[in-house]
Amino acid sequence: MEDGNDGSALLFETVKRIREWVDSTFQEDVAKRFHRKGHLKGRFLVKLTDEMWNQLKVYIQASFSLSKLQLTKGESLGQPCIDLAAGATGAGHAATRAAAAPLQASCDQASKRPADDAATASRGKRAKVSAGGQTTDPEAYDAYEVREGPKGLEEARDALKAAMREACEAGEKKGQRARCEALRWLKGLEQRKVSARELAQTKIGLVVNEWRQVFNRVFKDQASKERAHDLLSSWRKLWLEAKALNFAS
Repeated sequence: MEDGNDGSALLFETVKRIREWVDSTFQEDVAKRFHRKGHLKGRFLVKLTDEMWNQLKVYIQASFSLSKLQLTKGESLGQPCIDLAAGATGAGHAATRAAAAPLQASCDQASKRPADDAATASRGKRAKVSAGGQTTDPEAYDAYEVREGPKGLEEARDALKAAMREACEAGEKKGQRARCEALRWLKGLEQRKVSARELAQTKIGLVVNEWRQVFNRVFKDQASKERAHDLLSSWRKLWLEAKALNFAS
C-alpha cells in the first residue's frame, strides 16, 4: 500500500508532468512540427491507486486548462499507464492553436515546461491576460457548481488541495492559474448551503483556511484572503449555532 506522503507526491508529480506535457506540446515550434488534423494523445507510465486515480480525475475536471482532456487507465507492455486524449482544439488554454499529431510521453520523458508569461495583476487593474490569451482575473470566471451532499464538498476540497500544491510550487507569477481555480471554488462554496454535519465530516474549513494563508503569503492578495476569511466566518457562525441548538436540546 502506498505511504500517504509518497502517494501525494506521486499524484502531484503526475499532475505536474501532464501540465508540462500539454504546455510544451503547444509551444509554437513544436506545434509547427506536429501540425496535423486529429487528436492530441499521450501516455504516462505511472501506477496510481484507485483513490489517487479518483483525485487525479477530480483535479483535471476542475482545471480550466486541462478539463478537456480525457483520461483512461490501461497497460503498456505490462506496465500500468494513463492515456490522455484531447480533441483538435486541444486543452482549454491552447484552444486557439493548431492540433498536434499523436504524441507519447512517459513521466521521465516529459518536456520542460516553457516560461509562463502571465504576470501578476497591478492593483486596480481588473483584467489580466497571459500570452496564451487566458485571463488570470478571477472575477472573469464563473463560480464552480458545488454539488449537494458531502461528496460535493469533498470534490471541492480535493480540487482546492490540488490547486494549492500547484500554487505553492509555482509561486506568485506562475501560480495565477491555480489562484483562479481556488477562487472559482470559493465562489461556488459561497453560493452553496452547508450544514454543520457536512463541515465536520469533510473538514473543508481546514483547506479554506490554508488558502486564506496562501493568498496572503504567496500572492499578497488581501481581497482574496478576506474572501476566504468571510466564508470561514459564516461557517463558524453556523457551527456555533448548531452547537448551541444541540446543547439546548
